[in-house]
Amino acid sequence: MRCRMSWALGLVMAGLVAGCQQPQPAELSPQDLAAIKAISGKWTKAQMAADWAGMAAMFGDGVTFFPANMPPVSGNDAALNFLKGFPKLTSFTATALDVGGSGDMAYDRGTYSFTTAPAPNAPSVTETGTYLAIDKKQADGSWKVTRDIWHSDSPAPAPAPAKK
Repeated sequence: MRCRMSWALGLVMAGLVAGCQQPQPAELSPQDLAAIKAISGKWTKAQMAADWAGMAAMFGDGVTFFPANMPPVSGNDAALNFLKGFPKLTSFTATALDVGGSGDMAYDRGTYSFTTAPAPNAPSVTETGTYLAIDKKQADGSWKVTRDIWHSDSPAPAPAPAKK
């Protein structure tokens, strides 16, 4: 009798353990991966055209930017204002190098390069660097950027000399 009870208890415990396991999120489909990779091209096109509505359409709710050498920029309106305040660009490219994720979350890691138009009494600036974007799948199946961090390949500017 004791052996049967141990066996029955073992079956119950195995069932409980199996029932407590969380289902694993689905891997990203080839269509999802293509849609995420396409964001960099759409971003480039909208940035170069100063298409602010197009830029805002790529933001997920509560987007946060982590620009190089600056504090984070949180919220859709703040992120859009940040982009609007960026110097005019004469060239911009963003290239996705590594895209992955599962379920409704994905990442896009890549490189960027841009050149600004010369400002009055200042030369143009060219910068290259890397980025990492976190994207979230929306109810309509589209992917939107929720976090975006980038940094320049150039060293940070030297601190200003101390005043005496």
